Amino acid sequence: MRIRLLTVATCVLLAAAPWANAQQALPAPLRNLADDQVVRTIAYCRSEYALTMASGAQHRYPEFNLRFKTDSSRNGPESGKPALLPAELPGVVVDDRQAKLTGDWQPSSAVGPFVGDGYLHDGNTGKGERSARFEAKLPKPGRYEVRVSYSPNANRATNVPVTVRHAGGEQVVKLNQRQAPAIDGAWAVVGTFEFAAGQPGVVELGNAGTDGHVIVDAVQFLPSK
Repeated sequence: MRIRLLTVATCVLLAAAPWANAQQALPAPLRNLADDQVVRTIAYCRSEYALTMASGAQHRYPEFNLRFKTDSSRNGPESGKPALLPAELPGVVVDDRQAKLTGDWQPSSAVGPFVGDGYLHDGNTGKGERSARFEAKLPKPGRYEVRVSYSPNANRATNVPVTVRHAGGEQVVKLNQRQAPAIDGAWAVVGTFEFAAGQPGVVELGNAGTDGHVIVDAVQFLPSK
């Protein structure tokens, strides 16, 4: 579902899930989710969405471009997680469903925010055997700011290699996916690069030498003035 709120002066509880009671009703493989993967309550407070996890941890996300999508198979019918809708984002956005994958990536939507229906992760295994290549058809040549989306968590890698192939060659940047992305809690800026006419914008994420779970979600190209 989508929740749209106009002006709210105080905090409003949007959803609550009695996880302790609902847990036994889930299929056996889902009963052992860690408490930091379970959303207990969702509230809207002064232009921010506040999520309280079963562990007691709290996360806040700006209202900008956030929507809530239910996921009854994991967190109960009254819970939700923030999702960014690709069609509503500026620039050119390539989601993980459009990426060219090498190796075995596992789908998930346990931790938000994320773009679309969820993201992929490497399970912290098969290091050096997995990669995801994002190719964007850019509307015109020129300079673009390149951003990568991921949902942060304590089990993420601190050294995810991101390779950008541009008009001048290629550049590798390391991302710390344990840290919350600086833009809207969802996007980390990799850099600004020149892209030539007739050539796609290419960004590749890998898991070689990484020290935790590698998250693959989406890449965004924004024209740079």
